[in-house]
Order: sequence, then structure tokens, then C-alpha cells
Amino acid sequence: RISLERNLELMGSLLSHDVRTYDKAITDNLVMLKMGVYGDLAEKQLNVISRTLDQSKQLNEMLSNARKILQTWESTTSLDTIEIVPMIKWSADLIRSSHNDRDIQIDILLDKDIDFIYADILLRDVFLNLFDNSVKYSEDPVKIEVTGHKEDDRVIIDISDHGKGIPDDKKDILFSKFESSRSETGSGLGLY
Repeated sequence: RISLERNLELMGSLLSHDVRTYDKAITDNLVMLKMGVYGDLAEKQLNVISRTLDQSKQLNEMLSNARKILQTWESTTSLDTIEIVPMIKWSADLIRSSHNDRDIQIDILLDKDIDFIYADILLRDVFLNLFDNSVKYSEDPVKIEVTGHKEDDRVIIDISDHGKGIPDDKKDILFSKFESSRSETGSGLGLY
């Protein structure tokens, strides 16, 4: 069984690497086309390139989700001492740059005695997912507030925004794989 798991992990890593390599080459060529390096393109052609670049981004998200699923299947979880504020700031900066056409304000208001926590590095993805959902479901200006305090031996972090909220009938599925609060099924781990 161990040998099979190692072979599957190796095969998955090689496949992921190869797909990302080809995707990078395709994406680079599409970006050059979009920039007009090979000549001017009509608006319809530019729209096709933009949609294809979006699909490439989705492909990379799917590969990342597959990696995360494999990590969750592992028998051990890797907990490390993590500086929480820099992790939140990194996630906030990435969301702002990913949605640079949006007016996004993310305020980080943790109690001063919170600096390090003991957590899995995948916590970063939780912040990214929550921030991304806030941006998707809020009108500009998007205002996100991250607050935190210690409670006994735990750190409680709350993230709030001023979006339209999640319908009551969708709240039960929030922490399920491949589910979304929208009407369609999700394509990733969501908040699982």
C-alpha cells in the first residue's frame, strides 16, 4: 500500500508539473498575442484570448485544489509556528492584486498580544478564500475587517464584510467539498 501511495504521489507530481509547464507556455503566448506582439487583433479575438487566460487560471486552481486534497488525505498534519499578521497581510495583498480593478480595503485589527499561532500553512488558503468570496459578493468599495483575540489557549479570528451575505438555506453546506453558496456546484475545496 505504501508503494502504491508513493507511486500515485510521484505520478501526480509529474503530471502536475508537466501540465503547469505546458500551461505556462500557452499562457505566455496568449499574453504576447493580447499585447499585440504579433500584430493587432480584433476585439472579438482579444475576448477569446481573455476567456482562455481565465480558463488557464481555473486549471491552475484545479491543480492546486488537487494538491490540497492529497495533503488532507495524508495521515499527518503539519502544524508550524506561524506569524499570523504577515500571513493575513500576504493574503490581503494577493487578493488586492488579483482584483486590481476593484476598490478593496482590508483592515487587520488583531489584539496586540497575537503574533504567533500554531497552525497548518494551508490556513493561508482559508484567508485567501474568505477574502476572495468577500470581493466576489460585495459591491465597491469592498471593506473587509479582520479582528482577533485570545480566548484561553486559542486565537479567535473573525472576518466580516458588508456583502449581501449567505442565504440561510446555504449555510449548512459551506464547509463541504465542491459546494458553493451560489446555485451551481463549486469547483474546489471552498471552506472545507
